[in-house]
Amino acid sequence: MLKWLTGLLVATLLLMKPEAAANGAREAMVHWYYTVAPSLFPFMALLPLLTCDAAAHAYECLLGPITRRLYRLPGAAASALAVGMVAGSPAGCFAASRVAASAGMTRGQAQRLAIACCGMSPAFLISGVGAVMLGSPSYGFILLRAQLLTQLLLPLFLRPFFNDSSPIQYSAPPSPTPPVLAILNICGYMTLFGAIAAALSSLLGESAGNICLCLLDITSGTRIISNINMKILYKIAALAALTGFGGLSICAQNLSALREIIRPAPFILARVAAALISAGFAVLQIHRIPIKIAPNPLQISSICVVLLVIPVILNLNKHSFNNRKNSNFESESV
Repeated sequence: MLKWLTGLLVATLLLMKPEAAANGAREAMVHWYYTVAPSLFPFMALLPLLTCDAAAHAYECLLGPITRRLYRLPGAAASALAVGMVAGSPAGCFAASRVAASAGMTRGQAQRLAIACCGMSPAFLISGVGAVMLGSPSYGFILLRAQLLTQLLLPLFLRPFFNDSSPIQYSAPPSPTPPVLAILNICGYMTLFGAIAAALSSLLGESAGNICLCLLDITSGTRIISNINMKILYKIAALAALTGFGGLSICAQNLSALREIIRPAPFILARVAAALISAGFAVLQIHRIPIKIAPNPLQISSICVVLLVIPVILNLNKHSFNNRKNSNFESESV
């Protein structure tokens, strides 16, 4: 019933403000085309390889002791954490869902893992927000550092609230979504929420509309906050809170990947907690030394992919060397 009423209200809104909705949808698609697709598609295409058995073993060897002792998660969770931190949403949540199913995690473990994997991509924070909206990538690096610290600490803070030890009942075996469909799915969510946000802004007026835009669409929200005339300290804090929350559009994309693991209400509350923590970390480091470089989203995502693949290659080389050594030993023994 609630879904039907929500759909009816949204459809009515779009029919009341068709021109504004069309403009909002168009802007969302343009942003997806120029920023989101090139920065996220490499991760979506390589996600099965970055979370396969070899990758999971490599990251388990590298980061497994940390995930087991600090977060009380299986060592295999390290691969999803790595993807979430360098790829952002929703790639991190797709990775978390895939790893949770393959590792046989409990519901509480999978929920804590998912919450730590749904930040924003470094490409969006550094290039989109820092370099383009604020005029300096150094501000983007402040937001990125705040987010990474939040992702590391949030599972610890929320451990008492996500401790369900029951197994996850999957309605169907999780299977990887083809990367093209996954990136088009993101485009669909962005277009829908962009249209809703623009229609609400046209209906409610500028002030109320801007608040709705910030809650619904992170791209519009970060642009609005960046254009407000206020001290940079308050601006960075507001942007850190907004990127920590992610906007309802990003939340919907993440929940679509986590539908078997976590319900919307606790997920949204966890994102509110992430917003507050991220804002605090951003304020603490506002006076860091500026960074002069301003790479584009594709460059950043390519560097992150290489960083993710290096441990896997090293692990495969190690196993190959051990296999050759054992083979030589056996031949000498014969």
